[in-house]
Amino acid sequence: MMFLEYFRYLCSYLVCQHSGKVRKSSHPPGPLLIHSAQNLGGKKIYPLLLIYAVEAATTTLPCLVYILSLPPPGTGTTTFDSALTFEQRLILLSGYAPFFLVPLIMLLDIGGRVYKLVSKGLKMEAEKWE
Repeated sequence: MMFLEYFRYLCSYLVCQHSGKVRKSSHPPGPLLIHSAQNLGGKKIYPLLLIYAVEAATTTLPCLVYILSLPPPGTGTTTFDSALTFEQRLILLSGYAPFFLVPLIMLLDIGGRVYKLVSKGLKMEAEKWE
């Protein structure tokens, strides 16, 4: 039953975050995942981790693309255009990159684990009907 409560919370967080509604507590569900990992344990936490990894990676990627797409100063930009020096770009990338890379690694790892579990379950189901 606890799994469903955490899943409902996570889904409502994602819907509110992407619909533009302001939530009273709009913190990321990271602490919730840590708490649920201790209580749920094992493989039951994989779907929550997978959802979190997808959400975190996909919301950070546009920030990285924007930072990388800004031109350097002096390349035909006016004073009102956004431009980044190499140092500014490096500082921003060093702040945003971990919030993309860690969830991406998490996504690949947990996605692989879920794929193996599903494949194993489908194989057992097929053997049951033979």
